[in-house]
Amino acid sequence: MKDNYKAFDQPYNGKDNDDYVNGQGFCCNDGTPEAAQARAMAKTNASTRAAVDNNFHDKDTYEKMQFYYHPDHLGSSSYITNLDGEVSQHIEYVPFGEVFIEERNNTWNTLYLFNAKEFDEETGMYYYGARYYEPRLSLWMSTDPLQEKYPNISTYCYAANTPIKFIDSDGRKLLFAPGATEAFKQKFRAAIMYLHTHNADGIIAQIDKSSTIIYITERVGKASAFSKMKKTIYWDPNMGVLTSSNKKMSPTAVLNHEADHTLQYLNNSDKYEQDSNTPDPDYNDKEEMRVITGSEQKTALALDEISAGEVTRTDHNGIPYITKSPTTTEAKDGKMPKNPFIMDEIVISAPKSKNVNPNNDNNETHNK
Repeated sequence: MKDNYKAFDQPYNGKDNDDYVNGQGFCCNDGTPEAAQARAMAKTNASTRAAVDNNFHDKDTYEKMQFYYHPDHLGSSSYITNLDGEVSQHIEYVPFGEVFIEERNNTWNTLYLFNAKEFDEETGMYYYGARYYEPRLSLWMSTDPLQEKYPNISTYCYAANTPIKFIDSDGRKLLFAPGATEAFKQKFRAAIMYLHTHNADGIIAQIDKSSTIIYITERVGKASAFSKMKKTIYWDPNMGVLTSSNKKMSPTAVLNHEADHTLQYLNNSDKYEQDSNTPDPDYNDKEEMRVITGSEQKTALALDEISAGEVTRTDHNGIPYITKSPTTTEAKDGKMPKNPFIMDEIVISAPKSKNVNPNNDNNETHNK
């Protein structure tokens, strides 16, 4: 016991105390602040441990507390089911996001509602990142940080006053190409919405949050591409790609491919330059390899363009074809082009013959 006192630089008072801190004896009657603090902490820790132990459930209980969100076309929480597939909550909204119908069969309630944004119960608003949105007024509570880009739209209105079709992912901007036709804008919106509803819009959302303006420009009849010099994504909303592995990529998947190049340039320009100038025998360069083996596979899987275990391709080869819409892999005329990367199957069969004498070198064969 004396050694324990010595370890704490305390004089031994001739009494053996059985108070412990971290497993070592400590004199708690010497009147020092340190001793009083240690004694209080020991009692607090004991009560805290008991409280914590009583507040934890069995691990199987937590397993049953899983919920699954089923969004509508805007990403808003519509149905929420439990682990057994039973509906726990059902929510419907008026066009600008105010809750219209809410049904639930328990006390649990989600705060992620319109556009899957978190609802602040104290203010009655949604937080989008750059601004707060008031669904009862159908207005933002502050002006658009990028209002100079959209002089013909009120700086307070939500999604260009078209909330049934469009979303404003973070309250800052919509990725519309300056000078683009209305038809192109509609196809671009459809592609963004398609990515959003399949939880594959992360790349576009990150570009949207960048301080650098990236333009989306329509390209007709040419392969989609990203230009670092012009900070522009050139995209044909009607052109899909038939890959060398005979997989079909929609124009939306192609858009996300080019968006990944863009995001890498914005976030890590040195790495983008290095990889773009490093040749690769299969993918042309390391930057293409990064995108094709990475986000291209995730996007195609999310959009159901490949199945689990499949890949879109193992190189940078593919041929373009015209699709019915930006979000489909179906050819416009119903006819897919011939894939030059897939060899036709050649069936070789032995000829049939009559009266063949294996010992006669002059046998004649006759095909039927």
